[in-house]
Amino acid sequence: PISGDAAAMVDDEHESWLLVLDAIGHGLSAAQIAHRLVVTFQHLVSSRTRHAGMTPSLLLGLLHRQLSDSKQDEQAAVGVFHFNRSNTRLDAVLVGNLESMLLTPKGSSRLHTQNGMVGGRLPRRLQTQSHTLTHDNVLAVFSDGIRLREAAAILPQRVYGVRGTQSLSVLARALVHDYRRDYDDSCCALVRAQRLIHG
Repeated sequence: PISGDAAAMVDDEHESWLLVLDAIGHGLSAAQIAHRLVVTFQHLVSSRTRHAGMTPSLLLGLLHRQLSDSKQDEQAAVGVFHFNRSNTRLDAVLVGNLESMLLTPKGSSRLHTQNGMVGGRLPRRLQTQSHTLTHDNVLAVFSDGIRLREAAAILPQRVYGVRGTQSLSVLARALVHDYRRDYDDSCCALVRAQRLIHG
């Protein structure tokens, strides 16, 4: 289906990058915004074209420029996540109506999302959050098309319980199917730290 919510991931032997976004609007116009941001993201973090010193906040600023330079009123909530395999550190920047959390078998902690929109009013100072991951962490990111309270309530059991061996891509699709809001686009990204650490 056509959607303005999207996620994309790029890996190499040293690091992983994750983009999750929720473009304003619905239908084809929102899907086109999402497509442009995903293509730009993939180009900017490709090992062939990425310049040294790329950070989540710098990348988010470049995505902001991609939309704000347009003559159209194009905006999106965006989360950018970078994982460095050498020190198992996750750096993240989120702007707009996205929710993100780090899960462990003992609980979860939410990542902070700043007010603003990429392509619109971007915060003057982007806040990078850093976390050192362990093998049992799972990163979960949701657009606001997901009924978060209900999805978050069942997520730990689905990740760490008897069915914890279930593929996270299958689980993400199930969460979108079961907890999406009517008449809204939706997106969910789930990533095991074990996959990030070992590539």
